[in-house]
Amino acid sequence: MRAERLRQGIERHPLAAFVLLAYGSSWLLGVVAYDERLAVDEWLRTGATYAAKFGPSLAGLLLATALGGAPGLRQLLAGLLRWRVALAWYVLALAGPAALWYLAATVYLWASDIPGHFDWSRVAGFLPLLAMLFFLGGGLGEELGWRGFLLPRLLERHGPIAASLAIGLVWGLWHAPVFFYAAAERGGGLGSLALFTAFACSLSLLFTWVWRGTSGSLLLAVLLHASINATESTAKEIVPLLQNSVPATILYGVLVLVCALLVASTALRHAPAPTARAGRVLS
Repeated sequence: MRAERLRQGIERHPLAAFVLLAYGSSWLLGVVAYDERLAVDEWLRTGATYAAKFGPSLAGLLLATALGGAPGLRQLLAGLLRWRVALAWYVLALAGPAALWYLAATVYLWASDIPGHFDWSRVAGFLPLLAMLFFLGGGLGEELGWRGFLLPRLLERHGPIAASLAIGLVWGLWHAPVFFYAAAERGGGLGSLALFTAFACSLSLLFTWVWRGTSGSLLLAVLLHASINATESTAKEIVPLLQNSVPATILYGVLVLVCALLVASTALRHAPAPTARAGRVLS
């Protein structure tokens, strides 16, 4: 009886169920990973750190199965096999984030008249890091949730811009634990979280553009997500001055925002919906 009521509640409020499950699982693991007051073995902290990254995809997989059974799960996973897309989308996913990072670095160094250099020997580390983050980072860990489960459902009720901004808000706030624990990778508190959430909203518009342009390819969404994270790490090794450069990071965010506004005012406003509605959960 309780199971039936739970199922009915999920069917009535699938998006709320997704947010609760994604946040609950990741934030609970985040406490284990980052709260230094807990007497936790280091191996358990490391495991929790990686496991927390899979909250959104775990929520998407569980709810796809709960609402649509095996067909719903297969439909969600089918997006990962949608690889036959134009080569330009692969180039964009792999090189786009890097192009914006290095443009920001170049402008920052030029405007600041700071002597700096690009250590291109560090580029060799990009592909191994990309592969790792594809599987263990925000790629597979998140995109089955954001673009696999949430985006198709939001597009049923809202336009692509509104749907993208809604996902960006949920996506940004999901990262909250890493901004409030000293042991986490970011820190900075509420102000940094607000800026990151605005950045996530900009990125979300670009992800929706790629998702629609590739007829719902989750493979390209995962690749783009991994590329963004890998580029951020390798760019700060290639240009050491970026390690502690807030202005350069802000400039990168501004460039992403400009690209997002261009996409929102053109492609997302006028492009038709994808022919293959990947990730649609049967209910």
